Amino acid sequence: MVALGPSVAENRGVRIRVLYLITELLPAGAERIVQSLATGLDRDRFEVRVASLRSPGGQRGDGEIAEELRAAGVPVIPLQAQGKLSARAAARLAFELYTFRPHVIHAHLFHANFTARLAGRLGGAKIAATYHVVERRPLRLRRLAQRLTIPLEHVSVCVSEAVAAYVRDSLGVRAPRVIHNGIDLARYGAPPDRAAAKAAARQALELPAEAFVVGAVGRLDPQKAPEVLLEAFRRLEDPNAILVYAGEGPLAAQLQQAASSFDDGIWGPRVRFLGFRQDVPLILDALDVFSLSSRWEGFGLSLAEGLARGVPAVATRVDSLPEVMGEAGLLVSPDDAVALSEALRALQDPALQADLSERGPLRAQRFGLAPMRTAYEALYEELMD
Repeated sequence: MVALGPSVAENRGVRIRVLYLITELLPAGAERIVQSLATGLDRDRFEVRVASLRSPGGQRGDGEIAEELRAAGVPVIPLQAQGKLSARAAARLAFELYTFRPHVIHAHLFHANFTARLAGRLGGAKIAATYHVVERRPLRLRRLAQRLTIPLEHVSVCVSEAVAAYVRDSLGVRAPRVIHNGIDLARYGAPPDRAAAKAAARQALELPAEAFVVGAVGRLDPQKAPEVLLEAFRRLEDPNAILVYAGEGPLAAQLQQAASSFDDGIWGPRVRFLGFRQDVPLILDALDVFSLSSRWEGFGLSLAEGLARGVPAVATRVDSLPEVMGEAGLLVSPDDAVALSEALRALQDPALQADLSERGPLRAQRFGLAPMRTAYEALYEELMD
């Protein structure tokens, strides 16, 4: 079989062509990382395209991230896979490999990683796979498929030390590299006057200026355990407190039903569901406390963003979250509503809030976009060597 990919000689003096492959382009953590890389690499050294296996369809088209990538001038190729084995997606990917001839296929998340390992070698490209999750679900067939095909990767990258430990122990990856996820510190950096920013944000979101506001940003699904935060908030029994959720997901209706049983507080409904929001910095500015109650995590981008914004934070002591948090916030056991409620009560202390508001931005400096992009650019060039 003749490889379609470029030779080493061709690599000299030309831009490195990188094809990012991901399962879909809805707004979530791994998808945002692909967007940050595809739009932020040095265009003099790299030429990039993004391919997604699935498209949500309907009003969402190929996904919000797909539209933002196109607006930034990055070509997006929807492969439109139908089911786990899709002849249409395979044909479209083969055509993309033939026409674009990527030097590197950089895949993210299980389905894309698996596809890249099999299809990428046919095109002669180097395969980089990034692992974003410490998987706690059984998924035995998926784990077996990973173990059988991981040897086809040229390099395995993990977004945290916790993920690296997981892929070594559970998937048999021998030498994973760690490149921490990055956040946009220019966008999420702490405002110069947090009190003024909080007042403006609460006015925009119609939240009372005097309330104690706890908030969470993320998907409403079992991994994030939003029902645990809801129970912890109920146990707080503070009529001055309000809980806001920014996000959507399969547990939305269940959570709204549970919240409807809460008695109103001083300011009316004690729980507010904001749905999917693009203005996350504004929401963070409105909070007194940011909470992440996950059962498992690979990195925790929303936690890093909250820290960068200077919001006092409490998170569960699982996987990567202690790695991200450091000494900049409080950690509690997962699935422990009592402990989480006690932490929320402790964070009502103005002195503790002020201390953590200073620690958070300092901690978040290590998770900027620039170090992440630089590390991946170096990795692509190393693969070409």
